[in-house]
Amino acid sequence: MAGGVKTDADAAFTHLKIAADADDARAQWNLGMMLLSGEGVTANPALAYDYVRKSAEQGHEDGMISLAVMLALGQGVKPTPAEARFWYEQAARQGSAHALRGLGMMLLVGEGGPSAPVTGTAYVELAAEAGDANAATLLKHYAAPLSQLLRPSIDAAKANWAKAIGWAP
Repeated sequence: MAGGVKTDADAAFTHLKIAADADDARAQWNLGMMLLSGEGVTANPALAYDYVRKSAEQGHEDGMISLAVMLALGQGVKPTPAEARFWYEQAARQGSAHALRGLGMMLLVGEGGPSAPVTGTAYVELAAEAGDANAATLLKHYAAPLSQLLRPSIDAAKANWAKAIGWAP
């Protein structure tokens, strides 16, 4: 029960599907998440992927992040790390600290393309500065190897990102 109202997964699914099929990006994302998790419906990762992708292609930030995760993990689709990196970048360019952390980690470890430890570290630091708690935890976890990188290079990469997209945590 939410807010004194009994939840009705069937009604939620019906209404979300109507809105999603009418190209509402937020409804597409919500329906995709419902289908992915199987919350109140039979899980259908492939159909979830289709709806999440439609949401992302319309520029919905949550859709872009979820699409990146689905592509990285192979949820409803064959894993495609390079495309996951692309979608993280799209959401990060909209100001998502979560997406910037994801992109930074992919760059840091070379997932989905060449490794770029300095740029990856810079992005994860920016995400932490913007309040992403997971980014702060990752920086602590990787503190020893990251300490080997040149601070001026990391700071320059942070400044370049901030200048390129107007990032201000």
